[in-house]
Amino acid sequence: MSNIYQVKKRIKKGINSNLHQFILNVAIQIITIPFFIHFWGLSLFGEWIILSSIPSYLAFSNFGVTDASSTEMTMLVGKKNYNKALSIFQLSWFFLTVISFIAGIAIFLTIYFFINPSSIGIMTISNNQFITIALLFLVYTFISIQISLLSSCYKSVGQFPKLINIMNFFRALEFIGCLLLIFMGVQPIGIVYFYLLIKVIHFIYIKLDVFKISPWYVYAFSNYNYRDFRILIKPSFASGIFACGNFLINQAPILLIGSSLGASSVSVFTAIRTLSRITLRVNGIVMPAVMPELSRAFGSNSKKTIILLNRKLMKYAFWSSTLITIFLLIFSSAIISIWSNNNIEMQKIISSLFVLESYTYLVWYVCSLAVVSKNKHFSITINYLLVKLFAVILIYFSLPHLGLKSVPVIFIGANLIIGYLAISKMLSVTMDSPYDLLVSIFKIKLDFSKGFINAIKNF
Repeated sequence: MSNIYQVKKRIKKGINSNLHQFILNVAIQIITIPFFIHFWGLSLFGEWIILSSIPSYLAFSNFGVTDASSTEMTMLVGKKNYNKALSIFQLSWFFLTVISFIAGIAIFLTIYFFINPSSIGIMTISNNQFITIALLFLVYTFISIQISLLSSCYKSVGQFPKLINIMNFFRALEFIGCLLLIFMGVQPIGIVYFYLLIKVIHFIYIKLDVFKISPWYVYAFSNYNYRDFRILIKPSFASGIFACGNFLINQAPILLIGSSLGASSVSVFTAIRTLSRITLRVNGIVMPAVMPELSRAFGSNSKKTIILLNRKLMKYAFWSSTLITIFLLIFSSAIISIWSNNNIEMQKIISSLFVLESYTYLVWYVCSLAVVSKNKHFSITINYLLVKLFAVILIYFSLPHLGLKSVPVIFIGANLIIGYLAISKMLSVTMDSPYDLLVSIFKIKLDFSKGFINAIKNF
């Protein structure tokens, strides 16, 4: 079989798996908000969202090592350098285990001694339950970090579709169980215990399965070289800063809105943010399947494949997100009202601003994929973090005066700045011509409607 055929086959399987994941995620999001609001009410649902943001703090202990090691392992396997890929895996596992354990203890002690639940908008859940839920969520996240590293093994050996199917199964199991427990009257602390049980089972299964598909990926201390870890320092730091920036735009607004406007406003924010981010969900059908192939192409220095994959990815992202954005600009307010059973009344201007924010966010995100696939995103990460940090500070001061609409307005400006930087770096990494890239994006033939695979038949 030709290499081109193998690439198309892997991408096709990845897209099919991601399509199932997209359908699952959309189903979860459609059901979650009205279901939780019906059984728990706006306030308790808002408090649950605030509590569920706690794991993101421990996720920082990853420092981007998982993303960087995944990319590096994929490129090394593409070069048939299995020994070095194993060394990267073992070093990453040791680092993540030690650091995330220490960070988890530090975060728990900080929450236990210094965080007052009422200061972040939590009024219904007792202080003891708040502490217990925080601890359980931290353990949950620690196990998730281990799973994310094991996921790198699937990606590196071309088993990404299988990974997505496994993730989909456990996500569905977690969600269905959660709904049944809430229907039976179980409160947040019981839900977190259930989440943790499913996560432990997930970890055990994926660990055993990784050994089956690639037995040479083993936990040991005899096959690694400390010098190999130097390869990961720069890209890991860059990915860690990306994660920090993502926290600032995803979790920081929840805490700021909760403390400034109350838990009910957090529920409103979550509803419109979830709907507006459907553009990212749709693009998530294709992007994760293509990124490992971009890494392989960079590893083998196949310029033609790099440019072609990136152009098709950009074209798919532009047209799909543009059409969805136009639809949401017209109907988002009505959808929110129906979706929440009229519990949330959304002003047209606010819903439109959130939709446009997601559209501008997608610009820099898509452009960064080729850069991240080569582990060359270090140069834009500092600017990314500083811009997002400045945006969050502006939101903090503007929320009491302008309300929710200040969040999308400020983030739109930040996204445009980062988008410019990401586009410049993407053109440099792919060595593509801006003119040729634009021509390929705006070509009248809408081949994305026939599927992404048909778009790369010209290999």
